[in-house]
Amino acid sequence: MREDFSRRQPERLVSNSRRPSAGLFPQPRIFRATIGSMPEISTVKTPIQSRSRLGHALFVAGKSLIISVLKTMYALWLEVTGLIFGFLTVAGASDLVRHYRADHLADYRRLVTVSVFTLVCAWFTVLSYVRAKKTRK
Repeated sequence: MREDFSRRQPERLVSNSRRPSAGLFPQPRIFRATIGSMPEISTVKTPIQSRSRLGHALFVAGKSLIISVLKTMYALWLEVTGLIFGFLTVAGASDLVRHYRADHLADYRRLVTVSVFTLVCAWFTVLSYVRAKKTRK
């Protein structure tokens, strides 16, 4: 007494009168009228979206330009400060050479002070140029 369910209509298959547990499996509802009456979203969205796209593109372009200019200015600042520290390093080294020739570094306090000054300026010179190179990448 098998029934062929493939030939039956869907509403007969889920009918409330034939199934005792109709509350557990409610009949699906089809809403054709509301789907057909919905407005096209692309006609409303396109003008708003094009203005938004243009504004967003201009914002991204301006942001990229500002970041690029600021990176370049920062790299230039680092190179200029490195150059200044380089001049100070050369001045400290020349002072050490001059005092060595004059009295063979007899004043130890001056020797330590000028040596530390020269080494710190040399370190800042190298550090400044390394940071400028990293910033340009």
